[in-house]
Amino acid sequence: MKRILLIACWIAVASYCAVSAVWGPSGLVVTRRATETAAAMRGNIDELARRNERYAAELESLRGAPEATALEARSLGYLASDEVAVRLDLETEPAPPAEAGRLLEYEGTSALAEARIKDIAAAAGMAVLLAGMALKAAGSARTGRKRGGQREILVQEASRT
Repeated sequence: MKRILLIACWIAVASYCAVSAVWGPSGLVVTRRATETAAAMRGNIDELARRNERYAAELESLRGAPEATALEARSLGYLASDEVAVRLDLETEPAPPAEAGRLLEYEGTSALAEARIKDIAAAAGMAVLLAGMALKAAGSARTGRKRGGQREILVQEASRT
C-alpha cells in the first residue's frame, strides 16, 4: 500500500512538472510565443533605426547645404523674391504618411493556468492510486484463493498424521 501511495505521489509530481514545462507560465509554448514577439520587436526597432538615420541625414543636409534647404522650401510652397510660381494641375499620388512603426504588445499569458495544472496533476495521481489499489485488491483476491487451496491441503495432511 505504501508503494502504491508513493508511486501515485511521484506520478502526480512528474505530471505537474511535465505539464508545467510545456504549457505552464514559463513553459515551452509561452517561451516560443515570447521569442517570436521579441524577434518582431527587434525587426521593428531596426526599421525605426534606419528611418532615424535617414531623417538625421536629411536634417543635417538641410542645415548645411543651402541648395537642399531651397529645394525643401520649394516643395513646401515657398518661393524666393525673384522667383515666379507656375502651377500645373497634374494629379499625383499622395505620398503615404510615414509611420513610426507598429505597436507590438506582448501578453505573457500561459496556455494553462497554474490551478488547472495542479488539477491535472492531482487527477493523474488519484487515477494511479485508484488503479494501484484496484490491482492490489484483485491480486490479493487471487492470492487468497490460492492460499485457500493450499490451506486445505495442509489441513488434510495434518489430519492424516
